[in-house]
Amino acid sequence: MTTKTDESQQQKIYFHLKQDEDGYPPTPWESLWGRRIDDHIFEIDNIPFYAMDISPGDRVRAELVDGRYEYRDTVFRSGNSVFRVYVYDESKISTARDRLRRLGIQSELAGGKMFALEVPANTDITPVLELLMDGQDKEEWDIEEGSLRHSVPE
Repeated sequence: MTTKTDESQQQKIYFHLKQDEDGYPPTPWESLWGRRIDDHIFEIDNIPFYAMDISPGDRVRAELVDGRYEYRDTVFRSGNSVFRVYVYDESKISTARDRLRRLGIQSELAGGKMFALEVPANTDITPVLELLMDGQDKEEWDIEEGSLRHSVPE
């Protein structure tokens, strides 16, 4: 997972979200940190909770609109994958995140019963997927694929 380092180069990038008929995601916009690479190019610097097909390390073009940078398109896709995990029993979130951490996977807590995780490009995704699917099969959690960039073994 990338982390913020130089605050002067950091900007919030706003992603417009498509809400479904039930109002999910719960907000029409998500902001992610981006590290300025060029005039309107930013490298995403945190794990998205709702934005689809965006991963940390992606480089995106954003335009200044009414004082904030709004996402326009992705100019470079990192090899990092993103998943969201919705844990049914909130008291088990810490255990779930610890199990992933032992595999070298970082995550960010969204609050409530959800967290998002990043699988770095150089990480074998197989044990991560096995753990995620096992928890889903045991009805411990549900998973959502935010951005799958790894080749998945069949």
